[in-house]
Amino acid sequence: MPELFEKQAKEFEEKGLPEDYKIYVIKIGEKSIGFVGITDLTEKTAYLVGLYLLKDYLRKGYGTETIDELINILKDKDYNKICLLGIKSKEPPFFQMGDEYARF
Repeated sequence: MPELFEKQAKEFEEKGLPEDYKIYVIKIGEKSIGFVGITDLTEKTAYLVGLYLLKDYLRKGYGTETIDELINILKDKDYNKICLLGIKSKEPPFFQMGDEYARF
């Protein structure tokens, strides 16, 4: 599966991000520590394209806090589902995410 991500990353590098991707920068004060990207699958379903944090901010709750805030933002915009692809690995940036974030 990592080769699929490498292929997508190369495509993004060559062509840029698709126009319908929404990118949110994750900050602590003025410091950018990562970003989250989403796009629409349907009118009411969002797809979590990626969530990336700097190494020093991994496993400290920032990812969970970001997902919680993203869910609230999407609920306010009348979305009823968020989909993501989780990959089980011990190496960043791939880590297992539970399905408690897959539905709301």
